[in-house]
Amino acid sequence: MVDGLLFHTRTAKCKRTKLFTSYQLALPEVAIKTVLRLYHDSPLGGHGGIQHTADMLKEHYYFPKLLQSVTDYVRSCHDCQSRKVTQVKTKAGIVAFKTPEAPFQVWQMDLYGPVPVSAKGNSYIFTAVDAFTKFLVAEPIPNKDALTVAEVLFKLVSQYGVCDTLISDRGSEATARAIKEVCRLLEINQQYTPSFTHHCLGLCERTHRTFAERMTPYIQQGKHWEDMVPSILFSLNSTANDSVKYSPFEILYGSRPKFPLSGHVRDLNLASIPKDYHDYLKQFSERLDIIRNEVKDHALKSQTAMMERANQKVHNLTLRLGDFVYMSKDPTGPGHKFKFKFAGPYVC
Repeated sequence: MVDGLLFHTRTAKCKRTKLFTSYQLALPEVAIKTVLRLYHDSPLGGHGGIQHTADMLKEHYYFPKLLQSVTDYVRSCHDCQSRKVTQVKTKAGIVAFKTPEAPFQVWQMDLYGPVPVSAKGNSYIFTAVDAFTKFLVAEPIPNKDALTVAEVLFKLVSQYGVCDTLISDRGSEATARAIKEVCRLLEINQQYTPSFTHHCLGLCERTHRTFAERMTPYIQQGKHWEDMVPSILFSLNSTANDSVKYSPFEILYGSRPKFPLSGHVRDLNLASIPKDYHDYLKQFSERLDIIRNEVKDHALKSQTAMMERANQKVHNLTLRLGDFVYMSKDPTGPGHKFKFKFAGPYVC
């Protein structure tokens, strides 16, 4: 007791704290919140972090469970939760799309561009990838207007048949009334990926990267990109996919495509030459069954390995009914760096 005030004797544990005063004022419980507000909320406290606030308090004050009280107070501060970016990264586990049972049941659709305007006035490329065979279809289009996309979508259906499901992002052209009406008339189940999750449309996004890589050398040589699209499509569709171990052409047609100038190559195995068209159809059907069954097995193994690899560092956000949460937002406009980055709190 000093002049009627209760002090706590500090036990210095490092050279830095030995330089502080040896006595800390013992705060009564009714004064703890006021002091916390002063050292954290005031402009001189500056809404500091947990360690900063606790360090400032411990220099002059003492009360039971000081660090725990500071932690709870800072974590419950609305202004801090709305602005500060947490270093604890939460990431939910991923789940792979189920592999279809046959070709052309599920398509992923996207747009690539804008690209330099071609001689025919095209500045975008409509791309669609079959989820089973990984077969790529690319069609140059002049713009990404909903009617233009609806027209090329109908052309896709006219060539390969009506699919069961069409997956796309939430771009304005994909969510437009024209696309929805085409899907309704053709009884196509339209599904959208979540916003800002490009990996959910991985078939198209990864294909775009490879497409651009293979196109670049020829464009740099002065060739027009629109003229190179058919050749690059042949290249991609004849390349074995890493996940299913077969090329899209091979899964679809049961054989490897003949490369130009390879017409002289013949199958010299006489036992494999069919005697008549009945034997040919039987061999062709057996070959397709083998390829497509292996595709399903390889796709399942690839999906399992991908999920295990991606989920190794998953930090699930555990929430219960009634918890308070903040939602991330992206402030824009002048002075956006001084605006809150999170909105809330909301109740689960």
